[in-house]
Amino acid sequence: NQITDRAILSDKAMKFPLSNVATVALLLLLLSMNPMATTTRADTIIDTADVASTLDPYAESVPTSLSNELGINLDLSKLGTEGLDAYSGQMSIEIGEDGDCQYTFTVEFIAPNDLPPGTADFQGNCDPTTQTQAPNGQPYHGQTQYWAKLSKPMIQATGIHHISIQWKPCGDEEQTLRQPRFDVVYYYVPPEYRTIMDCPANEIVPNQFPETCQEFQTTPKGRAMFTLPVLWRDVNRIANMPINFFPTTKAGRPYEGLLSFNPNDQFPESPSVPNPIHQMSSYDGDVISSRMVLPYQIFGEDMNIASSNSGGHTYASQTKKRLFTKWATEFNQNNDRTVRVRIEGSSGLCKAEYDAMVAAEAAEEAA
Repeated sequence: NQITDRAILSDKAMKFPLSNVATVALLLLLLSMNPMATTTRADTIIDTADVASTLDPYAESVPTSLSNELGINLDLSKLGTEGLDAYSGQMSIEIGEDGDCQYTFTVEFIAPNDLPPGTADFQGNCDPTTQTQAPNGQPYHGQTQYWAKLSKPMIQATGIHHISIQWKPCGDEEQTLRQPRFDVVYYYVPPEYRTIMDCPANEIVPNQFPETCQEFQTTPKGRAMFTLPVLWRDVNRIANMPINFFPTTKAGRPYEGLLSFNPNDQFPESPSVPNPIHQMSSYDGDVISSRMVLPYQIFGEDMNIASSNSGGHTYASQTKKRLFTKWATEFNQNNDRTVRVRIEGSSGLCKAEYDAMVAAEAAEEAA
């Protein structure tokens, strides 16, 4: 099941033609910063060896001089607000001892008790043909995003470069996912890379309806949204995703990638309480994120009950060894409304190596 090429989801899309050398140069450079990148693109016409040898693979950002030289605006504001303070968010990690080098990475945050959830199934205040705004002044069909970078030792251990906590009052466009929810997203690429993952989007009502990429794309960046890392021997499977994950042509999201998930994972109609859902996304023939979808109902009608869920899975032709294989979520109204999402996987560092890297980083900061 060797990955030999990238395939196109929609027959309206085309192969990445590399017509914009500046854009491609930045794509390749940012991929070299990603410790989980393993795919070699056979149609690349740029030798990245010299570039990669001069760039710290765990660099926190792309140098401004390079950004200016390529003529591309790396506007991180497109990704939301940097920092998790709004939700009192925290990240922590535990690493197994030698012989059991597994990581347990935990994201926790406090779910505000004044959230304005939208009406399910795009009804009422989630009707996309209206201009309804939530009490916080944001459109109901908007999403509030807060993101944060991981430390270098955490990146090395998990392969995750940064995370994002997203609040979606109305959910997503897919018919079965039109409910309010939190998303905790784990990105395997630097935030700068995501800023160029844009595309001409479909909009029913400007700034209201969730943006999705148009199926017909004419730019290299737009076509890359619909380029999938499928297997040569089985084009119905996507490498480094669970075997039952599939995308739809409406799942392309600017700055997020092409979402794939199990079509059997659907939010049931009220009053049923749905379970969390795992989704992933890809861009330019590579997996770039994993996403835990936490339905608002999971916390109870008024988010006032304790709940816990867990799950796990395996991946098709896994080459990204640090993808998580287990997940668990917890919420307890009596524990300061704290939401915890834990993931587990094979670590790139054992405990002694991780501790040594943390100590070296602390000594460098103190010097």
